Amino acid sequence: MVYLTDYSPKALVTAIENNAVGFYINQANAAHTHLDETDSMIRIMSDIPFPIGNAITRARFAGMPEEIQEAVENALNPFKAHNIPMAWIIDSASAPTNLGSYLEEAGLYRAPRVPGMAAPIESLTAPAPIDPAVTVERVTDEATMQLWVDVFEEVFGIPTWAADFWLNTLVDLGLTGDLPLRHYVALLDGQVVGSSSLLLWDGVAGIYNVATLHDVRERGIGTASTIIPLRDAYAEDYRVGVLQSSQMAMSLYRKLGFKEYCRFGAYVWMGTRPEEH
Repeated sequence: MVYLTDYSPKALVTAIENNAVGFYINQANAAHTHLDETDSMIRIMSDIPFPIGNAITRARFAGMPEEIQEAVENALNPFKAHNIPMAWIIDSASAPTNLGSYLEEAGLYRAPRVPGMAAPIESLTAPAPIDPAVTVERVTDEATMQLWVDVFEEVFGIPTWAADFWLNTLVDLGLTGDLPLRHYVALLDGQVVGSSSLLLWDGVAGIYNVATLHDVRERGIGTASTIIPLRDAYAEDYRVGVLQSSQMAMSLYRKLGFKEYCRFGAYVWMGTRPEEH
């Protein structure tokens, strides 16, 4: 493993984006999930009719407008043929630069852009004391993974049937040992109230799926769910943490020491209702 030690903006943008792509590539190792990786795109498809398991990323199309339109349609065909909702992720190197307009023409809608952030792990500091009743532990068994998914489902409003798929996918990828993707639960007085995931990929440590139950916020749970997994990564010689932030969490991550280096776009297709066929 070559660990990132270059903190220049260009290197950090590449690391943030590569780690995000790695999240999808790693997910494709689960059963009932298929990966198509070519020079022009990466496509991940699963059996679940929900964007959580279906995406296109790293699209690099070139040519005349009609050629790009055809490439977009061909990329989307497997999803549309099976009426599987999906997300198309746009990063700094997506091509052409107006790719979003082709996606909108194809029936996708634009989701809000989210910042890609990075920080040296050793510099991260909690902006306020963490409640001493809060602990964070790595998930190592299916029962605890279910509790993790329960938090994820409630906080992000995921349908139960999609959350069940997510549980099966994460369990299938593995929960113990030297894995690139690891999951953590935050506990308050012994009860699971928060979740996060850590992806060790392309020389940096990525934080994903940070969630805290609404009625226990403002007690340092999100802070602990971010910092403690990154400290584990630091113990394995990773020196840079990366993440994508919601607008609501931006203030927290900035206080921890993260800085914004890029923005991710997303275009979503939610499938068609039966009467639309």
